[in-house]
Parts: sequence; structure tokens; C-alpha cells
Amino acid sequence: MENPQDSTVVGKMGYASMPSLDGAKPGAADLGSWTYTINASGKNKEASYLFSAWALSKDIQTALADEGGLHP
Repeated sequence: MENPQDSTVVGKMGYASMPSLDGAKPGAADLGSWTYTINASGKNKEASYLFSAWALSKDIQTALADEGGLHP
């Protein structure tokens, strides 16, 4: 994203440290980020959609945040 030969957003990006849970030490992402996709040739697209909708719902995302995120 910061290579001018490959990117159109050079100099337009911002960065910040992850917040910590206790404020005493730097925060860190447990797993980075999650991406949910539905395979176009999958046999269970509706089930995949329903799981994604559940996992990304406000209630589930709030519960995860309240517990400090995902932990391995």
C-alpha cells in the first residue's frame, strides 16, 4: 500500500496501535482479521450465508468484544 509503483493510496494511509484491554501495555490482535466468504461452487451456500450472518451479527460481535476478542 505504500509502494508508489503498485499503489494509488501512497501517503493516504493512517496507522495506529491496537488499544490494550488494561491500558498498561500495548494491545495486539489475536488473529488479525477474519474474512467470511461463500464459495460460488459450494453445495451449502445457504448454510454458509446463515453462519456468516450469525457470526457477524451485532449480538455475536458484541459478545466477542465484551470477552476481549477471539482467543486461540
